[in-house]
Amino acid sequence: MYFFFKHLIEYFAKDNIYIQPTLYNFFLNPKNEILRIKASLERKNQLLNSELQETKNNYSKLIDSIPLPIIIINEKKFILFANEFAKKAFSKELEKSFLYEHFRNFDITDDILKEEINSKEFQFNNEIEDKNITYKVLLQSLFSEESNASTFLLIFIDQSQIAKSLREKNDFLANASHELKTPITNIIGISEIINHDPEAIKKNKNFPEHLLNNSLRLKKLIESFLDLSRVEMNKDLAVNQSINFNKFISEFIKKYVFDNEKKNIRLENNISKRTILIANSWELELLLNNLLDNCFKYSSSKVSVLINEEKEYINILVKDNGIGISKFDLEKIKERFYRGKGSQNVKGTGLGLSIVDEIIANHKGKLKIESEEKEGTSVSFTLKKTP
Repeated sequence: MYFFFKHLIEYFAKDNIYIQPTLYNFFLNPKNEILRIKASLERKNQLLNSELQETKNNYSKLIDSIPLPIIIINEKKFILFANEFAKKAFSKELEKSFLYEHFRNFDITDDILKEEINSKEFQFNNEIEDKNITYKVLLQSLFSEESNASTFLLIFIDQSQIAKSLREKNDFLANASHELKTPITNIIGISEIINHDPEAIKKNKNFPEHLLNNSLRLKKLIESFLDLSRVEMNKDLAVNQSINFNKFISEFIKKYVFDNEKKNIRLENNISKRTILIANSWELELLLNNLLDNCFKYSSSKVSVLINEEKEYINILVKDNGIGISKFDLEKIKERFYRGKGSQNVKGTGLGLSIVDEIIANHKGKLKIESEEKEGTSVSFTLKKTP
């Protein structure tokens, strides 16, 4: 008996819990000492529960921060936990309910849960607000030796965006092949005629001009493809370059006028000389080049560039008084390779505004295009200033 109480006292002493270092007080007043020991045990239990709850909360925060719907179920397919992304994607009432209550077309059979495998992968189609979304579902078994029971982690990966990206990629490759085919075919055709009959170039005085024009078109297409590819590669990179926009726009306009022999650009700059933008300078230059090129292609009159400043943003407006764009074409004008009515006789790739749109998206800006036929076109966009 003595050794029992001796070890008991030593155990509590580790946690700085005061117990009279003698057994005399215990036998003299046993109820008081038993209550003291009971209170100490309860405090220790509360401390362990508090630590357990804190660990659980940390794990919940970690899973909530993962930008994918995640659900944890038990062997009876009862939902034990759902992160915030799962609640937003499927239902706010996911937790403490069964899978079949929320997913009509999603049935994890008992056989799947009983299989002795660590993980499994399958497809699941979910209809939400008349939209059919395809998910790839990863199922991971989590066995607990303490409770001798299994729980299952379900991770939902939206395949819709992946499928959309693949469709866009295939469409782009098909359109790019078609656009490249025309100038290449023309160059090969003329070259074969000249190769077969060297005197043909004298008989057809337009041959050199056709060769040059098709070569220049081919060069322009390849340059546009490379520009678009580079802009798309920058999509996932943080824009963190600080630019003095006042200095940038002044130097850009001077260079553009000199390179393109265009003197009828009116610049109205209403921003502070100290205004700093967060931007990619190469993309910004490409954006303005494409907008001004479009203006001069469809308008021989003066082009205006107006710049105004707000608290957090800079607003840039590029305006011409050219042939304008119809309402029908305006809805499709940002599509790749799309060329509207009246533009077939104007040199271009049909990629200019697609590149502009991508660049503005990279900078988290907003693009607005307004136009009326025979009245000209206005393109405005915003760029974020440094805080």
